[in-house]
Amino acid sequence: MVAMRAELEDEETPHTFAEEVAVLIKPIGRDHYTAQLTIRLWADNPAHPRSLLLELTDANDLLFYHSLALGESDFHALRSEQRLLVDFQSFPEQLADLLRRCCEAPGANSKMIASLECTAGAAGESRLNIVESTNFRELIHIDLRLRQGSDEVVKKHLAKKLRLCRADLQGAERRLGECGEALQNSKKQVDELTARARVVADERSHLENSLQTTHLREVNTLKDEHAR
Repeated sequence: MVAMRAELEDEETPHTFAEEVAVLIKPIGRDHYTAQLTIRLWADNPAHPRSLLLELTDANDLLFYHSLALGESDFHALRSEQRLLVDFQSFPEQLADLLRRCCEAPGANSKMIASLECTAGAAGESRLNIVESTNFRELIHIDLRLRQGSDEVVKKHLAKKLRLCRADLQGAERRLGECGEALQNSKKQVDELTARARVVADERSHLENSLQTTHLREVNTLKDEHAR
């Protein structure tokens, strides 16, 4: 199996899995630690996949990037090596299910753990393991060899993220402009209704005063008639 950069992603490609997962990081020569990694899993062609793409990133470390492109021939070697019982078509959903189980609360007798072990060497390879830990032993469900992103790969990844952020910003600015315009229209309507209400109130006050004056005049007239 050859680890390659997952570079075939289209921004609108549906992901089989795209969530944050607590991953135990095992760096070389350093203490192990747990980080919330964003794991994305998708096929290059959902209808007829030829490659499965896997990407691990860390929102708190922009230079953290590990990826894998698993072709169908690579999968057959992986299946034979690790005695998998699924075919290439169903493997993405099965892997996604394992990742979802890593997000769940530990059970009474077992828990699923994702770990990333960084290996030595210029290639910058790493191994993503999904392990089920029980009271008796640890059982490795899958062991995938990934590759850490080179400077060029990381730059392209960050450029894509920057492009997405700019698109989000433009969308937010457009929505803000639309909200501002709607607010101005609402304010205009409120001002118009307030002015109309003031006119109605003035007319009502004038009418009440007029009625009161007419009533007093009629009362005085009646008093004068009775006085005669």
